[in-house]
Amino acid sequence: MKGKSVDLLMKAKRRLDPRAHTAWTEFHPFRSAEARAEYFASLEPRERRWPIPSEDRVVETSWARTFVRVGGLAGGPPLVLMHGAATNSLSWECNIQGLSERHRTYAIDNPYDVGRSVYARDASSVDDYVAWLDETLSALGLAGGIDLVGMSYGAWLTAKYTLAHPERVARAVLLVPALTVQNVRFVWVVRCLLSMLDRRLSQNFARWTLRDAYEQGPRSRQLVEEIADDGLALSKKCISRHVVLPTRLEDAEWRRLTTPMLVLVGEHEKHYHPAKAVAHLARVAPRVKVEVIAGAGHDLAAVFPELVNRKVLAFLEEGRADSR
Repeated sequence: MKGKSVDLLMKAKRRLDPRAHTAWTEFHPFRSAEARAEYFASLEPRERRWPIPSEDRVVETSWARTFVRVGGLAGGPPLVLMHGAATNSLSWECNIQGLSERHRTYAIDNPYDVGRSVYARDASSVDDYVAWLDETLSALGLAGGIDLVGMSYGAWLTAKYTLAHPERVARAVLLVPALTVQNVRFVWVVRCLLSMLDRRLSQNFARWTLRDAYEQGPRSRQLVEEIADDGLALSKKCISRHVVLPTRLEDAEWRRLTTPMLVLVGEHEKHYHPAKAVAHLARVAPRVKVEVIAGAGHDLAAVFPELVNRKVLAFLEEGRADSR
C-alpha cells in the first residue's frame, strides 16, 4: 500500500481522537499523571526480567531526553539497538544477552514511541529522526565505528541514518524491516489501525502479526501480549502526535549505500511478501546481504533468538576481521 494512503488513514484516526492535544505537561507525553504511573508500573516486571546488568542512562539533546539501557562488554565495540514502533527497548529482551557478550550494547527508547524517553519537540520528518539519533549517539560518546541494528520501524531508521551518516556506522543490520524494502500490504494497515481501538483488537492484531511466537509456548505468548499492550498504551495513554511513517527506500538509495548491511526477514512476514522483497533487493542492492528465515515472521527475533544473534554477530565480526 502506498505511503500516502497510510498517511491519510493515520490523519483520520488523529482527527477522530477528541483527546488529541500537543500541550507540554509535567507528565508529557502521557495524557495524565495517572496514565504515566499506570504504564510505568506495567514496565517494572519486564524491567526486572532484563537478562543482563545494565546502566540506565538519560542523555539530553535538543530533541529529547532519551532513555538508554547500557550494558555488555565494557570497552567492547559499540552496538546500538533500535526497537520497533509502538514499543520500547525492552523488546530486545530475547536477544540482549547474546548480543552483549562481545559488545557494549546501547538499547535506546525511541522518544516518539512508548517508553521512558520524553521528546522536547515534535519530529515531523525522517530528517528530524536522523538529527535526533545523531545527537543521541554523540551524547553517548559514540563518535564512529558504530554497529547499528534496527528492528521493524527501527530498521527503517537504521537504513536512513546509515545513508545520512555512513562515516559513523561500521555495519548495519535490518531485522524484519517495516516497509523499507517493499510497500506494506493493505490488510496489515487496516488491522493495525483497528488495533488502536480496544484491547481485544490489539491482542488479535499482535497474535496475527506475531503468530509463530504466540504459538511457541507460554513464555513467547506473554511477550506477544506485552507488545500488544504497548501498542494500545501508545494509543490510549499517550497524546496523539504527528506520525513519521516509514517509507520504501528508493532504488537510488539502495545503490548509494556503501556501508555493509545485512537484512533478515521471516518467511511468514505479514507486512509484505518476503520473496518479492528479496528479489527486489537482489536487483537494486546486490551488495546487501539478505536472508529469509523459515518458521517465523515479524516475530523472528523472539522465535529464533539464538539463530538471529548468531547471524548478526557473525556479520558484525566480518567487519572487524576485515579491518585487522
